[in-house]
Amino acid sequence: MRFALRTFAQGLAPILSIQSNMVNTVRMDFDLIYRYQLDMLLQSIEEVQSRLKPLPGLEHLDEEDASEDAAVLQEKLACCHLNLLIHSVELLLTTEEDVVNALENVCPGKKRSHFNTLSNGIISIRELMESMLVLAYRCSDKQELISYEFDLLATLAYALDLAKLHAPYKKLKFTFDWLNEELHYKGTRSYILQIVTLLLSNAVKFTDNGGSVILRLRKEETHIDCFVIDTGIGLNEEELGRILTHNDLPHRMIVGRGPVLGLARATQLAQIIKGDLTATSERGAGSSFCLRLPLLN
Repeated sequence: MRFALRTFAQGLAPILSIQSNMVNTVRMDFDLIYRYQLDMLLQSIEEVQSRLKPLPGLEHLDEEDASEDAAVLQEKLACCHLNLLIHSVELLLTTEEDVVNALENVCPGKKRSHFNTLSNGIISIRELMESMLVLAYRCSDKQELISYEFDLLATLAYALDLAKLHAPYKKLKFTFDWLNEELHYKGTRSYILQIVTLLLSNAVKFTDNGGSVILRLRKEETHIDCFVIDTGIGLNEEELGRILTHNDLPHRMIVGRGPVLGLARATQLAQIIKGDLTATSERGAGSSFCLRLPLLN
């Protein structure tokens, strides 16, 4: 886990440095009301940068001389710091996307390339996040996740908004099926967001024009079921078994018309958060994936 933390930090550092420079370069070209949003973005970048600094004692343990208890404690510290860093990066990405979407259309033409750089940085950070989650599930027996209360509805609504952006030219009907206005959940937001985003991305990819994608929640006494249902091309039983296998599969598998994105990984991530991912599908009639989330005390 120390290696995972160091790898993530080293990958993030140059991206954040470039983004900080870009924001500083363009901020004076905007009126005060817009400059305030850029200042908030700079503050978010600086907060993440501060978390990239190694914790005292985390990188300098002599494993040959250290006791077993000391080594275990260091791994726990690394897990804790990694989870805090992932959480901070998620908040940064949300802030960046909000700012870029709000200001891109009013950006002076000569500064347009700077916003393209910020957008590319967002993509790069997401790819790093994805790599970190891969490392996390490979070390799941050592990973101790931080659970905290967050707005599950807002998180899922954000994932659905991202899915809509992936299909601007498809005439798909998107539905969020949940009656209540609020649903606070105690768990690990980064993993839930990653799983649901993967499910929605595949639903959009394999659903033709005029089809529908439904995100549905159902709360029970001991768990919450989160369904992603589509009217896409569907899968046969053999294909469904392959993409949901617990084995360490490649990042992409070819099924039907193209690559299926990370569903084996989604299964692994669901296990880490003590959840479960199941699916039903019929060729030509669509698919239904269910992420079951336990209600933690």
